[in-house]
Amino acid sequence: MSTTKGVSNKQCFPGVKIQREYSIQDSLDRFSAIYFSSFPKGERVALSKLISTIQEKSRWLFTVRSDSQLIGFATTIPLFDTDMHFLEYIAINRSYRCLGAGRELFGHVKDYLREHTERTGFVFETESPQSGSSVERKIRKDRLKFFVEAGARRLPRAKQYR
Repeated sequence: MSTTKGVSNKQCFPGVKIQREYSIQDSLDRFSAIYFSSFPKGERVALSKLISTIQEKSRWLFTVRSDSQLIGFATTIPLFDTDMHFLEYIAINRSYRCLGAGRELFGHVKDYLREHTERTGFVFETESPQSGSSVERKIRKDRLKFFVEAGARRLPRAKQYR
């Protein structure tokens, strides 16, 4: 049984619950499937490390469930000596994409950090849509579009970051 805190009242479609969780053991198969299908090998940490650091609370896990079934997640890492978190991963099961669950999750993480912690927001990184294969460029462009539409903004000094 997972421990939860900060359940969202927002719903992108009926039966959806977004919350912070401290364990994913009850949905490990679905979590793994979403994780491995959403991120290339070079962007993933070892699954065992991801799970253990969530349980140790050095990584924070936010989940999206539809009728108790895991359909997406986000992980953040508190950045010490700052008032920010690093948004490490955000992923929604392919069958539920473009239905608003990702945007709701993004908003919930932002709201949760403001309402339940002294941290006021999060930072994240995306790859440049000007590099990579045509498929990678499309994915990167779509990713940037998602974040901008969800309310993210580029940090002025980060424009030239490589």
